[in-house]
Amino acid sequence: MTPRAFALGYIACGVLWSVLPRTFDWGWGYQVASLLGFPEPWPGLLQGLPAIVATAVIVYLAGRLATRHPAGTRQTRTRFRRLSPTVAGIPLRKRYEECLLHRANYDQLTGLPNRVLAFDRLCQALKQTSRDQRPLTILQVDLDHFKVVNDTLGHDAGDAVLVEATRRLLSCVRKTDTVARLGSDEFVVILAEPNSDEPSDVVARRVLEAFSPPLHVHGTELFVSVSIGLAVAPNDGTDAQSLLQNSSAAMSRAKEVGSNSYRFFTPGMNQQAAERLEIETHLRHALERDELSLVYQPVLDLASNRMTGCEALLRWNGPALGEVSPDRFIPLAEDSGLIVPIGAWVLRQACAEARRWLDQGWDINVAVNTSPRQLRHPKLIDDVKAALMESGLPADRLELEVTETFLIEDPIRTAAVLRELNGLGIRLSIDDFGTGYSSLSYLKRFPFQTLKIDRTFIRDALSDPSDRALVKAIIALAKSLNLRVVAEGVETFGQLDFLRSQGCDVAQGFHYSRPLVPSQASDFARRFAARLPQSPHDLSAILAERLAKSA
Repeated sequence: MTPRAFALGYIACGVLWSVLPRTFDWGWGYQVASLLGFPEPWPGLLQGLPAIVATAVIVYLAGRLATRHPAGTRQTRTRFRRLSPTVAGIPLRKRYEECLLHRANYDQLTGLPNRVLAFDRLCQALKQTSRDQRPLTILQVDLDHFKVVNDTLGHDAGDAVLVEATRRLLSCVRKTDTVARLGSDEFVVILAEPNSDEPSDVVARRVLEAFSPPLHVHGTELFVSVSIGLAVAPNDGTDAQSLLQNSSAAMSRAKEVGSNSYRFFTPGMNQQAAERLEIETHLRHALERDELSLVYQPVLDLASNRMTGCEALLRWNGPALGEVSPDRFIPLAEDSGLIVPIGAWVLRQACAEARRWLDQGWDINVAVNTSPRQLRHPKLIDDVKAALMESGLPADRLELEVTETFLIEDPIRTAAVLRELNGLGIRLSIDDFGTGYSSLSYLKRFPFQTLKIDRTFIRDALSDPSDRALVKAIIALAKSLNLRVVAEGVETFGQLDFLRSQGCDVAQGFHYSRPLVPSQASDFARRFAARLPQSPHDLSAILAERLAKSA
């Protein structure tokens, strides 16, 4: 008998004994013993016999009741246990389904609708606007130079930038509009209910303004701009796919003309996109097919009219596309990463040509443009060393031109790269000074020897007082920092006289010569370059010649 059965019987007996004695006379056990002739003390002992028997019977029956159908009880318990997880799992499975559905339709980092949900909402919005016969505008927004943030500060910083970009985009639109993340650094804004008092280009300008303040990520101040492409239904497309494609083409055009801008889609943009794809496809084979070449633009000293160097410029002429302008293929090479192997080839070719001029006795340096992507690449230092070693060119005969854009993207890494290049003995110049985020700190922090004034200031220096004042200020600034000043794009005698009067050191431009192929550059050097002294007698002759000319 189990403890539970005994306890149940004990309780039952307690209840019975409290009730039954009031109704029954339990002393008949004594009377029976006396009638049967049992001597004392048996009659007294047997007086409680009926109560004992009744207790035993009640306890037994209670035990049977408690242990009745044990198998059935276990089966019922097992069935309940099996049923319990199923019943309890209904809300859990529902939560799993909701979680999977959310993951399938929303971006986990920003919480915005992803490409799938954005496409569905765009389809629904197009149906609604078609019924209502009203336009629908979408903005495709791309963060400029976002890859630089990931490469220099890490993906955690990139994620923080995306989250902040999401916040700023949401602050520019209404709650009825949709902001979605298409992937990486691309977003789309669906203006499903156009506001007659607020054209879509106003929204685009508001987005540009929202990204003008700096972002503070992991203790670093970042300036992140955006490029925006706009497409309007039904003029630019009646289905979601074509509308997204056309807004992407407009956004690419905005990037081409310069970051931090927006463009509306025009039919010619699709043709431009197709041309870009064709150019990039052929450019990937241009290097191996020997379709690239270098031309050299002479740089002359303004005081002596002597050729002191030249700038190496890249050209592409292939059988499929003919001669392609550098303004068309160099940005594509930069975006696709092809600029890295192409840049290494340019370094080798320019150094080899400069070495040939040196062997011919001409006192000429060569300047090579370097792109931001090239400067960020870890193989740059090795490529420079290899070019100098293969050609045998002294390091001080090579000058690398760096644009202002690279200086602002990652100042710490930039300083390290430039110092290492300067440590090799290579000369460094800051190119197109004044066209970007010009800062005096760049000239102080980075080891530059040359400053190049952009051609846009030189072109209007005689007609525009502002440009003339800027050129004067830049030359004075460079002189105070002991930097050599190079003026680009000199085309007239008036420009040349103005630069000479301000103390500019050297100049280049069509006034002297157009870019020349290597053989023409050698002929130009024979006419204008100074010869290297081969002996003390040659050195004395050169000095005497220069003194006579100055007199």
